[in-house]
Amino acid sequence: MPLQRLGVLVHFKKPDKPGKLLIGAVRDPNAALYGTDQAAFVYTTSPSFLVPPGDEPLFRVYFTEVAALAERRVV
Repeated sequence: MPLQRLGVLVHFKKPDKPGKLLIGAVRDPNAALYGTDQAAFVYTTSPSFLVPPGDEPLFRVYFTEVAALAERRVV
Protein backbone atom coordinates (compact mmCIF):
# COMPACT_ATOMS: atom_id res chain seq x y z
CA MET A 1 0.00 0.00 0.00
CA PRO A 2 1.36 3.47 -0.81
CA LEU A 3 2.25 5.40 2.34
CA GLN A 4 0.09 8.30 1.08
CA ARG A 5 -2.99 6.11 1.65
CA LEU A 6 -1.93 4.20 4.77
CA GLY A 7 -4.05 4.72 7.87
CA VAL A 8 -3.56 3.11 11.28
CA LEU A 9 -5.71 3.32 14.38
CA VAL A 10 -5.93 1.55 17.71
CA HIS A 11 -9.64 1.75 18.46
CA PHE A 12 -10.62 1.43 22.12
CA LYS A 13 -14.29 0.93 22.95
CA LYS A 14 -13.57 0.96 26.69
CA PRO A 15 -10.51 2.61 28.27
CA ASP A 16 -9.49 -0.38 30.40
CA LYS A 17 -9.96 -3.05 27.70
CA PRO A 18 -7.68 -3.95 24.75
CA GLY A 19 -8.35 -2.06 21.53
CA LYS A 20 -8.44 -3.29 17.94
CA LEU A 21 -5.50 -2.47 15.70
CA LEU A 22 -6.92 -1.27 12.38
CA ILE A 23 -4.66 -0.91 9.35
CA GLY A 24 -6.06 0.19 6.03
CA ALA A 25 -6.42 2.78 3.30
CA VAL A 26 -7.72 6.29 3.88
CA ARG A 27 -9.81 8.33 1.44
CA ASP A 28 -7.85 11.55 1.86
CA PRO A 29 -4.04 11.49 1.52
CA ASN A 30 -3.96 14.48 3.91
CA ALA A 31 -5.53 12.42 6.70
CA ALA A 32 -3.31 11.49 9.63
CA LEU A 33 -1.32 8.30 9.13
CA TYR A 34 -1.76 7.23 12.77
CA GLY A 35 -4.74 7.99 14.96
CA THR A 36 -6.96 8.38 11.93
CA ASP A 37 -10.68 8.67 12.56
CA GLN A 38 -12.47 5.43 11.62
CA ALA A 39 -14.67 7.38 9.20
CA ALA A 40 -11.56 8.33 7.15
CA PHE A 41 -10.91 4.72 6.14
CA VAL A 42 -11.96 3.32 2.78
CA TYR A 43 -10.81 -0.14 3.80
CA THR A 44 -9.50 -1.64 7.06
CA THR A 45 -8.16 -4.98 8.12
CA SER A 46 -6.47 -6.71 11.09
CA PRO A 47 -9.43 -6.78 13.51
CA SER A 48 -8.00 -9.86 15.21
CA PHE A 49 -5.09 -7.89 16.71
CA LEU A 50 -5.91 -6.65 20.20
CA VAL A 51 -3.66 -4.03 21.76
CA PRO A 52 -3.55 -3.52 25.53
CA PRO A 53 -3.86 0.17 26.49
CA GLY A 54 -0.30 0.18 27.86
CA ASP A 55 1.13 -0.96 24.50
CA GLU A 56 -0.54 1.74 22.39
CA PRO A 57 2.36 4.20 22.90
CA LEU A 58 4.71 1.68 21.24
CA PHE A 59 2.52 1.65 18.11
CA ARG A 60 2.33 5.45 18.21
CA VAL A 61 6.14 5.78 18.30
CA TYR A 62 6.62 3.33 15.43
CA PHE A 63 3.96 4.85 13.18
CA THR A 64 5.15 8.38 14.02
CA GLU A 65 8.49 7.39 12.48
CA VAL A 66 6.71 5.94 9.43
CA ALA A 67 4.65 9.15 9.12
CA ALA A 68 7.81 11.29 9.24
CA LEU A 69 9.35 9.26 6.41
CA ALA A 70 6.14 9.66 4.38
CA GLU A 71 5.81 13.37 5.29
CA ARG A 72 2.46 12.66 6.95
CA ARG A 73 1.10 13.61 10.36
CA VAL A 74 -0.19 11.69 13.36
CA VAL A 75 -3.00 12.65 15.74
